[in-house]
Amino acid sequence: MCRSGRARRTDAHGRDLKRAAEILNDGKRIVILAGAGALHATDELICVAEKLNAPIVKALLGKAAVPDDSPYTTGGVGCWEQAFARGN
Repeated sequence: MCRSGRARRTDAHGRDLKRAAEILNDGKRIVILAGAGALHATDELICVAEKLNAPIVKALLGKAAVPDDSPYTTGGVGCWEQAFARGN
């Protein structure tokens, strides 16, 4: 569950974050691709997935970013992907 009001350090500028939010809010079929850079952002990934109702696809180096049993995880991409992620 998302915890609101929790400030996180970011290097992004306010205008960049606002534009990113606009793009995501306007999206129709959003998918989150989690790589190695997301390894320490599990809570944030799940929170964003909940808010956007978006699946999380994991690259091989981001496999540990979100648990495999998360309702938002579809599996990985590349050689190790799961059948569900391929649409089978």
